[in-house]
Amino acid sequence: MRARRQIIAISAILEVRRLQELAAEMAAGKAAEALRSAQDTRDGRAEQLGSDQEDWARAMADASLSLPIAALWANQVARSEGALKSAEAEVSSATHDSRMRADEWSVALACSKTAGELAQMAFRSARRAREEAALNELADRASHSGLAR
Repeated sequence: MRARRQIIAISAILEVRRLQELAAEMAAGKAAEALRSAQDTRDGRAEQLGSDQEDWARAMADASLSLPIAALWANQVARSEGALKSAEAEVSSATHDSRMRADEWSVALACSKTAGELAQMAFRSARRAREEAALNELADRASHSGLAR
């Protein structure tokens, strides 16, 4: 009976490890998606900055440009630079998170694999014990029936 309880416990551990593996896989997928989104945002901000810099350069080349308008263009370029720096920081953070989640998934896979191997060993051991018990019982019966003659 003790072996049966151990098998049940090992089966429960195996199931928990598989659930942990799935959760880690989902977290890694979400982190990868967040990274792609952050990269897309960064790329859009980089394009916007390039466009703003080109527009500012064209405006500065215009001799009739008033000083307040030139200041507005300079402020727009500065805002675009700030937005790009923010987006780059978000990509860096998302990259770190994605790597961390991928590592966690890798660990969960290893734990799940180990739990599966241990479960298989326990199942084989329990089966071997049952078979040995059955053989011993048959041997006992055969020796008792031989003695009874």
